[in-house]
Amino acid sequence: MTACQSTDDGTSGSGDLANAANTQEADPSSKVFSPEDQSPELNPSTSISDGLFSKGGKNPFDLDGEKIHHNFSPVYFGFNSASIDKSNLRPLKILAKYIADNKDFHLVISGHTDEKGSEQYNRILSEKRALAVREKIISFYDIKNKIHTIGMGEEQPASLGDSIKDHAKNRRAQFEIIAVSK
Repeated sequence: MTACQSTDDGTSGSGDLANAANTQEADPSSKVFSPEDQSPELNPSTSISDGLFSKGGKNPFDLDGEKIHHNFSPVYFGFNSASIDKSNLRPLKILAKYIADNKDFHLVISGHTDEKGSEQYNRILSEKRALAVREKIISFYDIKNKIHTIGMGEEQPASLGDSIKDHAKNRRAQFEIIAVSK
């Protein structure tokens, strides 16, 4: 599985997706990686596993702990967008408070896309979606050291169909909460 992962240094990919998509250079990668795009580098060897997270396994963040089951709904996005709808603000604030109030909890935000677009572009867009959610959560509570993002691209669809509704279900950021053992 390939994925795009952010770093914990607080930097985010703040490039313009539209400009990256409209670049007319001959190199196909230039449509995704423009000089103005500060997106994290792709890391093709990372994935998020189900259940327990342990150091040295498939956990991209070396979180040693147990996955916490929760009822937080994914954040859904429009086509080719990383903008968060106002209807998601209250649930994100509740999620931020939940993570802030539980000192051992870390939040992994995984961004996802539908299958439209190139694999590279979708990985970048999925990471930008995860980073947008991260930034919104951090605006409510200063818990940036407890939030981790990963861009999964189109590789883990929520819906396998090819309808407009199926594609809409796949354009999301979803959450995993990890109780970290000290």
